[in-house]
Amino acid sequence: MKYSMTVFDPIRLLDPTRLLIAALMVFFSWGSVVPVNGQSPPNLYLLTQKDFELLQAKTALLLQLNDLLDAPGSKPALRAQVRPILEPLTRVPESYLDMLIVPLPRKGQNAQSLQPQNTTPPDQTKRDLSSSDQVLEAPNTTPSEKNTATYGKELEPPEDGKIPSSDETESLPLAPTTTIIIPLPADHTVTSQSLENLKEALNIIDLTTIPIAQLKPLVGIVFYQKDALEKALEMVGLANLPKEDYAKIDAALAKDDLPPGTHGVPIQWNESDCGCAQTVPANNRFQEDTIGFYPYWSAGSPQPIDFHLFSRIQYYTHTLGTDNRIRSPLNWKSAPPYSNFIAKAHKYRVRLDAVISNEQWSARSLQFGDDLVEQIVSLVKEEVHPNAIDVLKPYVSFGQSPVRTMADGVTLHLNLRRLDKAAQQRFTFFIAQLKYALSGSKLATPSDRFYLNLMVPDYYFTEKNEGFYTLENLIRISPHINKFIITIDGPETFREPSETLESLKKIRTVLDRHTDVQDADEILQKLVPLVTLRDQKRTTMEDAFDYSEWNFSGISLWPLPLKPLVNQVATDRLDLEGKTLRGFQKWAYLQGNAICNVVCPNRWLVRTVLFFGAWALLIYMTLIWTYVLSRTWYRPTLVLILFGAWVVGFLLALVCDPFWKQQQNWILLLFLGIVVLTMAILGINKKRMGKFP
Repeated sequence: MKYSMTVFDPIRLLDPTRLLIAALMVFFSWGSVVPVNGQSPPNLYLLTQKDFELLQAKTALLLQLNDLLDAPGSKPALRAQVRPILEPLTRVPESYLDMLIVPLPRKGQNAQSLQPQNTTPPDQTKRDLSSSDQVLEAPNTTPSEKNTATYGKELEPPEDGKIPSSDETESLPLAPTTTIIIPLPADHTVTSQSLENLKEALNIIDLTTIPIAQLKPLVGIVFYQKDALEKALEMVGLANLPKEDYAKIDAALAKDDLPPGTHGVPIQWNESDCGCAQTVPANNRFQEDTIGFYPYWSAGSPQPIDFHLFSRIQYYTHTLGTDNRIRSPLNWKSAPPYSNFIAKAHKYRVRLDAVISNEQWSARSLQFGDDLVEQIVSLVKEEVHPNAIDVLKPYVSFGQSPVRTMADGVTLHLNLRRLDKAAQQRFTFFIAQLKYALSGSKLATPSDRFYLNLMVPDYYFTEKNEGFYTLENLIRISPHINKFIITIDGPETFREPSETLESLKKIRTVLDRHTDVQDADEILQKLVPLVTLRDQKRTTMEDAFDYSEWNFSGISLWPLPLKPLVNQVATDRLDLEGKTLRGFQKWAYLQGNAICNVVCPNRWLVRTVLFFGAWALLIYMTLIWTYVLSRTWYRPTLVLILFGAWVVGFLLALVCDPFWKQQQNWILLLFLGIVVLTMAILGINKKRMGKFP
């Protein structure tokens, strides 16, 4: 055998080409994000229908293999049992039988020493390993005879013990042929280690401890971040899994690229028998809001939403990646049917905010600059494909109605615990810059067209006091923020009901103890706690509502759609006016609400009909009075009926349309002036007509 020796060559190491390549490698790797556990994160997570079916099939097969663990048996018998199980998992099951079926350890022998040294299957074609397993059967024996040996009388040993020679035996008559079945020893088994080796060789992820059927609602949903995937798993009933099971699901759903033909699932919101959100901003402070969080992965079948309960709905979530690019879910599109849920929310006067979140470990790589501001503004202000009413809105409103956009604001849900002082200052400047780009002013007001909200974990706010989320930093950026949403319980964490209420009290205590009362009050005017009301008693839910309404600026609920009991409690707590009425007043109140529940959601249709109806009546009467049309076209009864219908519609708009409701005083004065002027014109016209022959 020849040996070669590599000689150290310093001149070769100092080669300019090698030095240039090494320098470039160091330059491009400098400052790069260090991935978790030394592995690059996947681009996305997706459970396709095919993946789901394969997971179900593989899990069923692994359960069958688990039943064979540590069960002793002969090698041929175990091979016969295992082969049908492996056939759906690999094209060459024979190559993995010896890996899975190992000899039983002898007394005093370690089972690990019996495992195959090389778990990688041989790179060769399918082998027939059953040729060495000799099982002989007698063609005419019964099952009870297979364990016994019968000798012919002619083959009985001679009495003298002398064994006959071969020549002598040839002349002897042949005895009847009988098969001798010798039981094979049960000296093999399937061990947990050999099963692990098989799963590693076949790249099988063991999900036998997870109820696979509960993953069905997530089929076809694309997740761009691991945190969102784990929240979705919690929502489908997999909240109490061990961390290793979450890691297995992550590995099973990880994808490098989006499969071709993958489409988002449109969000379908069905309104219940409800009216518009009636929240109106106060003059000197922010209104009390009820905010709902809708996870985009809940899309699918039509879902009922009580829009009258909410002033704003948060679309959760867009992903801010380590490359500083925002990736939106596949059902965030400006064309129907994907944008229908936006029009449905606006129909009930509910504002929609886009939530942007980042991975828990990616805060270091974020660059808060102009490029990110442009991305967020483009995301929020992208115009929705208009419907027929949207096309007519500029004419009906005389250009005062804004164009419908994809969102009415943005909510930042960012992990900023690793920001140093310099990065915190850059983020503060970024917030002011973003607010100016959204609203044209750095100061936040209740009447802003586009809101800028910030989600703050409560445990950073009250306990850890690290990173950006401190009370001092929140006070510093408060003039630029419309809403601070404190995540008591929601996408950030899950807590017991008693812990949720204690957290609310702790936040209030922190603000009450602040030295500057004015700064603390400014935070309170914008602070809305986010809680989850699930599987709790009615009194516990009412306590959470009461405490939030009395001590903060409303309440946020995770997730939408609400459970029936939570929805009922929210309705009862927010509709306190109707409960105080009795008798005829209550009947009138309910009837009025029923009418407004129809008029308000269709207010733009009512406005359009009133607008064109008024112009039609005005043009018609003008043509009659100026004699452009023949007097035979004049139908006083028809005109009176149409005018009366228009007046009724206008009065309904004054009562039920939130915009016109705010203008009731001067509208009524103007209407009375028009009526008086019309009566005067009709009187003058009647006198003129009396002079004709």
